[in-house]
Amino acid sequence: MKKKIKILDCTLRDGGYYTNWNFKKNIVDKYLLALTEANIDAIELGYRFIGQKDSIGAYAKLEESFIKTLKIKKGLKKYIMINSAEFLENNNIKLKAIEKNFKNQNTSLIDGIRIAVNINEYKYSKKLSNILSSMGYKICLNLMQASNKKNDYYKKIVSNISSWSSIDVLYFADSFGNMYPKDVENITKIFKKNFNKEVGAHLHNNKGFGLINSIYAANAGIDWIDSTILGM
Repeated sequence: MKKKIKILDCTLRDGGYYTNWNFKKNIVDKYLLALTEANIDAIELGYRFIGQKDSIGAYAKLEESFIKTLKIKKGLKKYIMINSAEFLENNNIKLKAIEKNFKNQNTSLIDGIRIAVNINEYKYSKKLSNILSSMGYKICLNLMQASNKKNDYYKKIVSNISSWSSIDVLYFADSFGNMYPKDVENITKIFKKNFNKEVGAHLHNNKGFGLINSIYAANAGIDWIDSTILGM
């Protein structure tokens, strides 16, 4: 491992599935302090869902006024995740939804946006990523359910996305937790060879391979790895 791997912690976002995105303030304060002391590079604060706002906690809405109340020390980059499908209707962009939920980055408290999309539907995120990138945000495209594809399929997709110019970090996600270390190594190398910017991995621990898969990704040249507290 010859280079520094950047770590993004997504405990609040992924952990929200257990708590309906409600977290006690004292726990979050301790968590944010721990991330700073551990020199974590970035935090994913949660989702910015645009529907069902009455039934979910603040970490699934992530309004600017709420983010302002969090004790996030300078230097810790702040990201949120959105689902690509929420901003599409018949595969067309809902421009009003973007205007309603996002303002230019220089007036926002978040640094970047992670767009989650099924790997088979990646192309529908192109216009969304272009718009959000033009507003000044760092954009990560998270390709979900990325396991068990043929090498030529990965190469085609990654090469296509590389031409967009709006994606700063291209992620593959082991959504089903069924990747083995050699799978992660292979995908990482394909992504690195065919994408002209940084590459990241979001690796689940269903089989107990979360840590070893992360190590294989790092040794294969990955730039970003996601983490959660206690490997949740």
